[in-house]
Amino acid sequence: MHTLCKGLTSVREIPNTVIVRNVQFKRTTRSPQLQINYTPRKQEHIVTVCNSKGTLVSTMLERFDSLENHHNEVSLGEMPKVWTGELKDKTRTKFVFTPESILEFVDAIQDDNPMYREEVPRVPELMVLSHMAHHVLDETMLLQLDITFSAPFYGGDVILVEKFIIHSEKHRQIGECELVGTHGGRAHCKWIYEEELVNVKD
Repeated sequence: MHTLCKGLTSVREIPNTVIVRNVQFKRTTRSPQLQINYTPRKQEHIVTVCNSKGTLVSTMLERFDSLENHHNEVSLGEMPKVWTGELKDKTRTKFVFTPESILEFVDAIQDDNPMYREEVPRVPELMVLSHMAHHVLDETMLLQLDITFSAPFYGGDVILVEKFIIHSEKHRQIGECELVGTHGGRAHCKWIYEEELVNVKD
């Protein structure tokens, strides 16, 4: 997924003023080489990146002030100084992104958007997607992961995973949850596991 994220942020035509509304990962093998497609529309920008590991789609909207006004001011004193997540804990339902971890992530994927480098930085939506895939869910069973953001998260927010719902549908298991930040950030997360993989016993 790291290569896909890096490919997405390599599209320099996307203005820094847009906000990410939705990010989606699908496990596919349709493209042996990295392919990038950028579709600018009137108030919407869509980037699709695919390689042999999967397909990543980001839908971005032109920013409106009303979408940003939810955020209560976060003070630097509220921010943890170190990353507190247990990286191998796939059942973790609470996590924090510090400004240092955000900077490390955007440097790694070469995303130069200034909103991720402010004193109180915004959490990159791709970082939330990557964390959910690698540390909350089981990436080896993941067929699809879809996250829709209704309000952004910021550095220092404690993000809670709430309202887990899991049900079976044909040969797949579908899960949903809400991501809720302490300073108003909010997202809806939906994922699909292949049922045969879920039912495999060691």
